[in-house]
Amino acid sequence: MKTRNVLGAALLLSAIPLIGCSGPAIVTLKDGRELKTTDSPEYEEETGFYRFERYGRRMRVSEDAILSIRDAD
Repeated sequence: MKTRNVLGAALLLSAIPLIGCSGPAIVTLKDGRELKTTDSPEYEEETGFYRFERYGRRMRVSEDAILSIRDAD
């Protein structure tokens, strides 16, 4: 019984970081530009691109062009 409680607590704590990743983000490109997104960027593993929405348009940016992605505060 104690093992189930510990496992349940571990699963709950591991989901907490995902809660903060659903809002706007700032994508910094290697050329210095910063793109503010209206949603959280999603990575497409099969293509190597990140998808996100910006000013009502869906955009795709190559993983190789991105320096960092951070939450917009």
